[in-house]
Amino acid sequence: MRRSRLLALGCIAGSAFLLAACGGGGAGQAPTADSAGNYKLTELDATTSLLNVPTYAAQQSGAQFHIAITTTSVTGGGTANQEFAGGTGNVLVAGVDSPMRIDQQGVTDMTVLGSIAQTNVWVLVAKKGSNIHSLADLRGKTIGVSGAGAVSDIALRYELIKAGVSPSSTKIVALGAAPSQLAALQGGHADAVQLLSPTLEAAIKDNQVQIVADFRKENYPALVLSARTSDVRSNPKAFCAYMGAVKSSMTKVMNDHTYATQMASSLMGSAYTSAQIQTVLTDYVQNRYDPTLTFTQTQYDTAKSLLIGSGVVKGQNFPTYQDLTQHQPKCGPSA
Repeated sequence: MRRSRLLALGCIAGSAFLLAACGGGGAGQAPTADSAGNYKLTELDATTSLLNVPTYAAQQSGAQFHIAITTTSVTGGGTANQEFAGGTGNVLVAGVDSPMRIDQQGVTDMTVLGSIAQTNVWVLVAKKGSNIHSLADLRGKTIGVSGAGAVSDIALRYELIKAGVSPSSTKIVALGAAPSQLAALQGGHADAVQLLSPTLEAAIKDNQVQIVADFRKENYPALVLSARTSDVRSNPKAFCAYMGAVKSSMTKVMNDHTYATQMASSLMGSAYTSAQIQTVLTDYVQNRYDPTLTFTQTQYDTAKSLLIGSGVVKGQNFPTYQDLTQHQPKCGPSA
C-alpha cells in the first residue's frame, strides 16, 4: 500500500531517480535455497572500507550457516541507491540514509536488518597551516565528499547549516574514497576534504592536515544492513541465515584481534599496512562497531534529524521506525 501510493506520486513528479522505478525498478530476486537447503545471497556494498570487515568475514564463514554470500561494490550515495532500487543485490550495505531514502521515494519498501556501525566515521580536514579552522571558514571554499548524497555529503550539509553556513555558499564536490580526497587536497583541487581511518591518522602523523570538524561524534549509523521488505517477507529464513553469519563474524572480529586483522588485510589487500589496519580496528572495536547489530529508535531519530536538517531530504512521506523494522525476520538465537 505505502509503496504503491508513493510510487504513483513519484511517477507523476517525474524525478529522474523515481522514473526508473516507474519502469519496474525495485524488484529484486529474493534468495532461495537449493535442494540441500543452502542459500545464495548477494550484497551490494557502498564504498567498501574497513567498516565492512564483519560482513567480509561472514562471506568466509557463511557455509556454517548454509549461505553463500557474494558482493558487488559500488560508490556510496546516489549510485548505490539507484543500483539497489533497480534490483541489484539482495542486501544493501550502506549508510542508514540509503534505505530511508529508497523507502521514502517510493521505489520499494525497505527493512533495516541491523546496524554495523553506530557512529559516523568521517572527519573534515584542511591542509596543515591553512586558515580554515572551523566550519565558519568554509564560505566560498571547495569541499570534498565521498559521493553525492552519501553520508559524508549529508553530514557535511547538516553541520554547515548548524554552524550558520549555507551549503550553497560553498562548492561541494564528490571526490571518492579517502585517499582520493587527500590527493585532491594535496593537489589544490579542494580546500577541505573528508578523511576516515587509516588515511586520517597517516595524514595527521605526516603533518599534512589539520582537523576542521570531527563528524565521528554524531550518533549516526554509518553502515546498516537492509533489504527489500518483499524479499524479507518472501524468504525470512535466508535473511536469518545471513544475519546469523554476520553476527557470528562480528563477535569474532570484536574478540579476536588476530582474526580481525587477517580479515581486514584480505579485504583491503595492499591498500594499508598492518600497523594502519590495527590502529583502525582498535578504534572500530572500541567506538564504532555495534556488537549487537541492533538498529534502535534513537539511531533512527538521530538519522532522521540529520537527513532532514541537511536540506537534502524532505520530511514528507518519511518512513517511520516501525515501517523500517516491523518486518525484520524472527530468527533463533544463532541469528
